[in-house]
Amino acid sequence: MGNATSWSSLQHVTGRLLSYEYDVETLISAHHIWGDTDLLRDFEVDFLDSSSSYPTAATRLKPEAVDTIINRTPQATPSQLEALKQHARDLQVYDLDAMLEEQWKRKLDPIVHAEVLLHDWLSRTAGGVQPPRFFSNWRYIGTSKPICRLCQYYFSIIATPVRFRDGHPNTYLDWRPADVRLPAGSEDVDAAKLVWREVIDQMKARVYADMRRLLVEKATDKKQNDSNTYTDRITLDGLFTNIGL
Repeated sequence: MGNATSWSSLQHVTGRLLSYEYDVETLISAHHIWGDTDLLRDFEVDFLDSSSSYPTAATRLKPEAVDTIINRTPQATPSQLEALKQHARDLQVYDLDAMLEEQWKRKLDPIVHAEVLLHDWLSRTAGGVQPPRFFSNWRYIGTSKPICRLCQYYFSIIATPVRFRDGHPNTYLDWRPADVRLPAGSEDVDAAKLVWREVIDQMKARVYADMRRLLVEKATDKKQNDSNTYTDRITLDGLFTNIGL
């Protein structure tokens, strides 16, 4: 009982094993409900290419001390900055700057997560994210795992009507947004860049808010695993509730 990590791993693994049974039950239920639709008959599978890698120079970053990062906190007053730096000094007993330096030295390969990539493709092609482009007009993008914290921020900021799985609290250094691209029928490159920059700025503000909370509370809500520990049974009523009907 003294090894919390082992018990957490056991709980996670047994939960994932149980999810296989639920998967089979869900597939059988779907067959009975939509067996004569294109969900299970005469369907086509299309693929999107993964996002391209960033230029090496763009990911070769010099290590920064925590005070330097804190100095960029959006809209923070001098007294607030000093308070955050004091919280950071309290954490230097754990070699905070050295730990940050190790993260900065990591080889980064930022990618666009699958749900963002698919949403971006839908948004830029004819029809956008209108209901007819989704099965049964349900504007929902399903993924094998919950969406990460940065994906949650991204979709919240762009205020998309598309729904996704509930997210988990983990954040990844290799996350990046979709590239700046013009929607179908648009030629205004400057406007597209401005919208992209506004989204990034709002995401940075939320990340800095997370940093402030982490420094003050000195605790993280990060999970050991990025999939759900518990698997919910999906009922027909629950399905309609989850997709907003």
